[in-house]
Amino acid sequence: MSETAKNTISDFLLHIHIAQYLEQVNWSVIEVIHPNWFFFWNPEPGAVISCGAQQFEVRPDHAYLIPPYTTISGNSEKPFAHLYAHFETPETFTNVARKIYQLDPAPARKFYRERFTLNNPRKMLYWRIMLMEYLAMLPDDALNKKNSYQDDRICRMLEALSGNWQHIPDNRVLAQRAGMSVNNFYRHFRKMLGISPQRYLTSMRLTGARNLLINETSTIEEIAVICGFSDRYSFSKAFKQYFGIAPGAFRCSEQSKNIIAANTKARIHNIHDSTDE
Repeated sequence: MSETAKNTISDFLLHIHIAQYLEQVNWSVIEVIHPNWFFFWNPEPGAVISCGAQQFEVRPDHAYLIPPYTTISGNSEKPFAHLYAHFETPETFTNVARKIYQLDPAPARKFYRERFTLNNPRKMLYWRIMLMEYLAMLPDDALNKKNSYQDDRICRMLEALSGNWQHIPDNRVLAQRAGMSVNNFYRHFRKMLGISPQRYLTSMRLTGARNLLINETSTIEEIAVICGFSDRYSFSKAFKQYFGIAPGAFRCSEQSKNIIAANTKARIHNIHDSTDE
């Protein structure tokens, strides 16, 4: 395979952090931000999402795609079902206008009705196919655009923080790293991302906590401390506000998926063994 072909393939690889369906979610979030793409489709109404002047009553006749570093708020009057994913894209899709994209629900409906009950790894392949379909739906005028305000000093600092979220300093140290005064740093950060540095850092901690709940065996109390929260109560409250589900319930959901995947793998292995005999 030529180097050009390899680069073309790698340009369209996705890294999925989480992809799942939750039967009951409550939103009560103000100015949250994800450092990765956020896709969701709700098979029933019951939520409202906003970004700046945009506000949508979330209904099943649309799916939603939100680029990284987009500040959103959401609320709900009642629990709602939620099919969603957080994922990273290659550099091709880094310069996308930050807003909520309301898109055709057909791929999400098809996945939910026909493919959601499939076992891994087949289901994860269909997740990737669906997410790539939604990236392909983005309008041409949204791609390869600089956002309304971009500060390279803030961008470099955000990139450095993304791999070191467990040791995030205060605004004074962040301003020093960016080569700016504290007031100047705060003003430029808020202008670029639409939220304060500390609210963004809380988002980083909660995203890191989610990954620990999936990949580590630490207790919820230990994860709360690792992520800079004073106790389990404050951590659980912040986590539920941000993700719409308590950390304990989230971990149980992930463990159930892992058990199903392991049982499926064991069944396939047993079938192969019996076939070889």
